[in-house]
Amino acid sequence: MTRGWQTIGRNGALVINECGNPKAGKYSVGVFTAYVKDDQRLLLNHRLYLPADWINDPARCDAAGIPKENQVFKTKAELAYDMIGEAQKIGISFTHITMDGFYGNHPWLVTRLENDKQTYVTDIGSNKQMYCEPSEYQIYSRKGVRARAPIHKKVVNTYPVRLDSIAKTIDKWRKIRIRASMDGFLEVKFMRSGYG
Repeated sequence: MTRGWQTIGRNGALVINECGNPKAGKYSVGVFTAYVKDDQRLLLNHRLYLPADWINDPARCDAAGIPKENQVFKTKAELAYDMIGEAQKIGISFTHITMDGFYGNHPWLVTRLENDKQTYVTDIGSNKQMYCEPSEYQIYSRKGVRARAPIHKKVVNTYPVRLDSIAKTIDKWRKIRIRASMDGFLEVKFMRSGYG
């Protein structure tokens, strides 16, 4: 991982994204982290994403020159989380993490970032559900002698709400210009949500 981020300055954003080259086939894809501040960008880290069918075919991996220690299946979200940890470990000073909806739609990933006290910005599908207050969990007792012992935690104090139904109740959206595009500025409606 490069330390060139220091030439850009402290307190930039850590960007998570994936890349692919359609001309080279559907397997030329990876996940990367970049450091962005103002109009400067720097590639920090990257990982090759290997689909499960590659991992299940060691001869194919060997023929492609993939080292044995890298022939382990990880999802793109797992690779992203690993690289966020590596950026923290070497002391990269970022104020927040930004990632697109692909990563935002992995609840375990955003939950871990929240548990790690990380500030992040991500898209989340409007048909997804969220809890609007801190959740309390419980593992229910076994029902009957023959029933299997429950192992999954359940939220006991609140119910999830679809994001599109929450959005309809908001009247104070803030419009933010993201970047210049061929058709003018790309703008999004934004609001900050959360608790704690």
